[in-house]
Amino acid sequence: MAITYFDTVNGEIISEYAGTTQLDYLSDALGSVTGVCDQTGSSVGSAAYAPYGATLSTSGTQASFGWNGGWGYRPTSLVNAEFYVEARHYTSTDGCWISVDPTWPKERAYGYVSSAPTCFVDPSGLDPCPGVVYQAQKQCFGIVPTGATARAAVNACIAAANKALGSNCPPITPITMGCLGRAASNRSLLDCTDQINYCGFTPNAPGTPGRAPVPVGGLPYPVGPIEINPGRHMPQCTSSGTWKTLCNPSIAPGGFPNTTTGRLAWTICHESLHACGYNHTTSGGDPPRGVPTCNDIAVCCMYNVAKGISGGCNHKTGP
Repeated sequence: MAITYFDTVNGEIISEYAGTTQLDYLSDALGSVTGVCDQTGSSVGSAAYAPYGATLSTSGTQASFGWNGGWGYRPTSLVNAEFYVEARHYTSTDGCWISVDPTWPKERAYGYVSSAPTCFVDPSGLDPCPGVVYQAQKQCFGIVPTGATARAAVNACIAAANKALGSNCPPITPITMGCLGRAASNRSLLDCTDQINYCGFTPNAPGTPGRAPVPVGGLPYPVGPIEINPGRHMPQCTSSGTWKTLCNPSIAPGGFPNTTTGRLAWTICHESLHACGYNHTTSGGDPPRGVPTCNDIAVCCMYNVAKGISGGCNHKTGP
């Protein structure tokens, strides 16, 4: 029997191949594999699923992963334990986990994604996040500099912002760059919650109250969890009937677009930098009102370098 290999991009499974047979996954917004193409690009199979994972229909060739398969929900062929999702098994028959959540009582003991399976996924089996959060994490990972040339360009952008704003933000070191790549691609670091009044937070990060000082040169591995509040990035209806977003990037127009996914990607990158020992200022605390934090300057510079955009990260955010 041929060994099956899987290709991933930023943690999401996108294709498989065994011997001379290759299947490229076609996934929906949530990450379910709804179709496959062969190596010629021809469609050779399709599938449809119920919200809680039951297979509704199939035709042609099927991928090894199906419902939420892009995130590693592995079919098991077991009765009442049809999927294995890292920490535990899930049954699509009853739409719930078959063992207690290790984070209980923080999360429901057996309930799956707060009964919202068309909006949320839980790739770790520990903590549900909207699918858009994992899409945003992929966007954050996509701007992390991966070589000396890109890192030098990011640091030149940071230096230009320092000069224009009177900031003293440190450069991105190779240690920080490696740590950031690991943080931005680690799904298990993300902790989505609506029990907080902030957009994102890394409680164990060096430099936060009660924690160790920021290390020189950054951390080789990220600390966590990275707590994200997706709800505050979504449009909120005010008492006057207008819509506003509570969490906006602190730098505009440079950096991620001001969309739900863009705001989430910005926050994940910002908090990932905290997790790697890179903080708002070099002296602790926050910069003067209207001056972007070092985290946001660095995120803006990484985005613009990755996208080939010149400048745009050296202006204030308000009065």
